[in-house]
Amino acid sequence: MAGAGANERLPELRQDLQIRPGAPARNGAPSWVIFDPLRNRYFEIGREALEVIAVWSAGTAAKVASAVKREYGREAGETEIVALRQFLLANELATGVESEDGSAFAEREKARESSPLAWLVHNYLFFRIPLVRPEAALKAFLPLVSALLTQGAVALFFLAGLFGLYLVSRQWEHFVGQFQDFLSLEGALFYGAALMLVKSLHEMGHGFMAVKHGVRVPTMGVAFLVLLPVLYTDTSDAWRLASRRKRLMIDGAGIMTELMLAVIATWLWVLLPDGLGRSIAFSVATVGWVASLGVNLSPFMRFDGYYLFSDAIGVQNLQQRAFALGRWRLREWLFGLGDPVPEVFARPRRRLLVAYAYATWIYRFFLFLGIALLVYHFFIKVVAIILFAIEIVWFIARPIASEIGAWWSMREKIVRCGRAFVSAGVAVALVAACFVPWSTPVRAPAVLAAKRQAQVFTPWPGMLQSLDVARGDVVRAGDVLFRLSSEELQHELKKAEAQVALAELRIARIAADAQDRALLIVLNRELESAREHVAGVVRQIDDLTIRAPIDGRIAETDPDLRIGMAIGPTQQMALVVGDAEAGLELRGYVDEAHVARLSAGTSLRFVPDNPLLPVVHGTVREIAETGSDAITIEALSSVHGGPIRSDKGHDGRIEPRSGQYAMLGDLDNAGMADRSGKLERGMALVEGEPESLASWMMKRVAAVAVRESGF
Repeated sequence: MAGAGANERLPELRQDLQIRPGAPARNGAPSWVIFDPLRNRYFEIGREALEVIAVWSAGTAAKVASAVKREYGREAGETEIVALRQFLLANELATGVESEDGSAFAEREKARESSPLAWLVHNYLFFRIPLVRPEAALKAFLPLVSALLTQGAVALFFLAGLFGLYLVSRQWEHFVGQFQDFLSLEGALFYGAALMLVKSLHEMGHGFMAVKHGVRVPTMGVAFLVLLPVLYTDTSDAWRLASRRKRLMIDGAGIMTELMLAVIATWLWVLLPDGLGRSIAFSVATVGWVASLGVNLSPFMRFDGYYLFSDAIGVQNLQQRAFALGRWRLREWLFGLGDPVPEVFARPRRRLLVAYAYATWIYRFFLFLGIALLVYHFFIKVVAIILFAIEIVWFIARPIASEIGAWWSMREKIVRCGRAFVSAGVAVALVAACFVPWSTPVRAPAVLAAKRQAQVFTPWPGMLQSLDVARGDVVRAGDVLFRLSSEELQHELKKAEAQVALAELRIARIAADAQDRALLIVLNRELESAREHVAGVVRQIDDLTIRAPIDGRIAETDPDLRIGMAIGPTQQMALVVGDAEAGLELRGYVDEAHVARLSAGTSLRFVPDNPLLPVVHGTVREIAETGSDAITIEALSSVHGGPIRSDKGHDGRIEPRSGQYAMLGDLDNAGMADRSGKLERGMALVEGEPESLASWMMKRVAAVAVRESGF
């Protein structure tokens, strides 16, 4: 028998385990659940496994096989017993030696939890503080919300959500443009409050649904997610339900609650005028949609999506079992060890679990890397460096090192496998390839345009009031092209003017009030600040009168523009082209990581975003010696829907998030005859000096180290 002789004594089952009936399998077959009370984990097994476990105390594999045949009238094969033995040992449901029992596992679990450093590393991003026992309150309020916990309510909110999203799509530019209003401390506070509200109601949804189906809810308290407090409800006893459908309803109740809240907030955003109420609705709606669809539905972390997926495919303790299969499959691919499968599944199910394991590892790699960058940028620098190192070392490097350590412990077995040498050769070749200079083109976002031209955008969201030009019109610099209005800016102006009037009134009363006379300097400063605020808002309102930036003609206008339409900063309204006889040129930006590879005279190809337009060839005329502090080609910035990541500063300039060097290029005459002179956005592929991947990575690391070294 592979891994265990027929007469070799089998490991003993732990005496503290509990076995109870479970939900029927997907094919209708009965199932049972092994509950591990020490770790609060449960494992689903079928009838055949239950029959073998029932006679496991027979002692050896041969005796177990005989007992199964005697008691249940069927043959228990060697593969079946080996697979069950492997499953029990891998999940610590059986002891590896005779003298070890449940108390030894309890001591081992206690030792795992006793290290303060291990507790801190695992829990500083997420930990729970139980506060109350909510079951009585949940049962008392259940009649008030029971109507929302039905299929009819879900269907109604689903239809309302679809229609609400359709209405939002009619104002999409204005909706997306509102994100700019939340890039501030006030916006962060809005989103923090919205996240706490949404997550708290999310957990209440789990609690109410659990109580509805008779599941005990022992505790409710506060959980801290990246130090942000949210309510949590313990519904871990849902595993006791024999109905898989009811478990799925409890798993999905939180997401259902969030989506209902998001639907209500979406409708409020559509119906309310600009102001505080609409801003609150916007924050709740976006948090609800993103948190539910982008985070909670993900099956790769232990959130609702994980339990929904686990119950849907009928595999409990999904990650632990899938990871064991993933490690086994990886070792077989690399080394061909011929080890037995950790747990026997049908081939399609095994492939699904292996694919799930690899997808989870990839997802977690980027997730923990993102969390590391998040804590690095938002904590005090010294603390941030420590937390960044913990994230990288503990959650990324440690699992990789652990697997490599397992390979090292099996090195004698590995070197006897021919496939190991093939894998080693491939690994060496891949590492060597990282040091070989490759001649790859540098990708530079660029536009093909008249040498004198200007795009027309609105600097602030607004409603279109008038169109004063049409395509083909000749305009002079300063001529009015469009007029927009903003109720939000008008409201802000009234508030600012009221602050000025109040400050002027207090100053006028100084002669009659001794306290105000003592505060004259402060009052004058408040008045000056209020007047500057008024002047700033007036300038913003004036900016909504869109004027021609240069002399020329209107080469194109947005054909969808209509009076009363909401316009956002990412929507190009028109393009003004200067003297057409001056010809066309290529203008773009090169990222700082690649600028050293390029020089004047290098050949290039311009590939337009419009696939119907032909590729244009040319050469680089000039590359700036210093990085640009602002993106002057607005169509290339992410603020206006372009590929260069950038932000809009307080002075209205568009600032790149990484170093960008301006580039000019001359174009060949071939292929230029059909160009009308209007702006074409695309990508310039410039032939640069060959560079190895290792060299590129070292330059990037060095650049980041220099940039972050000062704190």
